[in-house]
Amino acid sequence: MTTVALGGLELDDSILDGPEGGIPDPGMRSAVERAEREGFGEAFEVVEAWRLLRHDGDTAHVGARSDLWGGWVVLRLGRDRRGSWDVTGSSYGQEVGPSAATRGAGLRLTWPTPSLRLRRSASWALTVLLMNERETRFGDLISPHVFGHVTGPVVPDEESWYFYTDIGLAVDLRPGEHLELAVRLDPVRSEALAVGTYVVTASVPELGLVSAGLTVVVE
Repeated sequence: MTTVALGGLELDDSILDGPEGGIPDPGMRSAVERAEREGFGEAFEVVEAWRLLRHDGDTAHVGARSDLWGGWVVLRLGRDRRGSWDVTGSSYGQEVGPSAATRGAGLRLTWPTPSLRLRRSASWALTVLLMNERETRFGDLISPHVFGHVTGPVVPDEESWYFYTDIGLAVDLRPGEHLELAVRLDPVRSEALAVGTYVVTASVPELGLVSAGLTVVVE
């Protein structure tokens, strides 16, 4: 069994290649049938029975292959407080690909320095390095969403902030080479932070990478 990626999910490939299991829950099945009948977004035009891909509490994903879309149609379902299921999202033409762990194998996310001192009013402009520690070249087209998770004495509004680097970034790294990815926090949020010591970890989920903590002292 191999873990693969489809429509933002990581699944056991047996779920996709095995016998069509259908959707065992009648409420989920009714929601999909209703969406097909009433038209949710675009026409599905699936060529096989829907199958349950994942069920996590009040959220589920189902999928089926579609010739029209040249890949899989994946539907996200949600259950409300009354216990009724409904389709809440869809994606089309999804292709099965390698898992994040497979794509990121032999890579490492690291800070160029273990600690940093910043003034409270300064804009956070951090850089995390994507290192190629493979013995072979790494080439990929990624949209590296770098998530900065901040912990410390006072973190306003929300515990995690996320930042974007260039969307659709073509990465080509020889063995031992690295790529700099920017992590920025705007001045307004920087000023909202209390003076103190914070720890920032960065991650690139699509490559399954998480950095060690960077100590940031706000003065």
